[in-house]
Order: sequence, then C-alpha cells, then structure tokens
Amino acid sequence: MSVLDTFCEEHEEALDRLANLRQYLDQLREGKPMGWLVDGYEAFSDWLGEALKTHFRMEEEVLFPPLKEVFGRGGGPVSQMLYEHGEIEEAHAKMAAALAKEDPDREALAEASERILAVLPGHIEKEDNVLFPFAERRLTPDQMAEVDAAVREFSPPPGSS
Repeated sequence: MSVLDTFCEEHEEALDRLANLRQYLDQLREGKPMGWLVDGYEAFSDWLGEALKTHFRMEEEVLFPPLKEVFGRGGGPVSQMLYEHGEIEEAHAKMAAALAKEDPDREALAEASERILAVLPGHIEKEDNVLFPFAERRLTPDQMAEVDAAVREFSPPPGSS
C-alpha cells in the first residue's frame, strides 16, 4: 500500500468525523445544553489536533515538496492545499480556545465548526481526486519510494502526543 492509499484511508476517517461535527453543530444551533455537546466536541478537537500534527505535517514535509518541484514556480495546487491547511488550523485553534473556557463559547464553536465544514470536505476531495492522482502520474518511482520511506519513518514532534 502506498502512502497515497494511506492518506486516502485517513481521509475516509476524516469524512466520518466531519459527519459527527455536523451533528454537533446542528445540536448546538438547536440550543442543546453544552453539557451534552462538550464531550463530542472535545473528541473531535483532539482528533483534529492529532491530524494536524501528523497527517498535515506528513503531507507538508514529505509529499508536497516533490510536487512543488513538478509544478514549478508558485507550486500550483500545492499552494492551495497549504492555504487550506492554514484555514483548518486557524479554525481548530478557535475551536480549542472555545472549549478551554469554563463555559464553552457557543458562538465561537459554531463559527469554527462552520469553517471546518466549509473547507475540509472540499480539501479532501481535491487531494484524493486531483493531487494524489497527479502525484501517481508525475512523480517518478524513485520519488514515490522516497515519499513512502519518509512517511514510514515520520514521527510527530516531541511532546505532541
């Protein structure tokens, strides 16, 4: 199994998690008490925080550099993927800050949820259906082997777990 297959599998999990987030957001908008929602939101935030440290970093540090070389100046779609990573990271930071309050900030949670739901599904679709197939076609077998090996050896930064 290639690293691209692994990334796609992780994207499937992300889509499942996003379905949960959609439910939490709907319940939040319906005025359901925060006591009912905090555990779900915290589980989602923890999962996303871990994905930011591992999945996003593997893409950014291992897969995107050789793709940027292929695309040349400006990085083509890689630049868009990096921009979207930043959008998702910002929304996650807002979500985490809202959850850290003794009385979680409903409006900030709603805004962060909406942003994540607006960006992440499309981001996943672009990676799975455009960027990864492009990588399979355009990266050499040696480049793909280097990417696969680097991902196998990848570890999150110390203290991130």
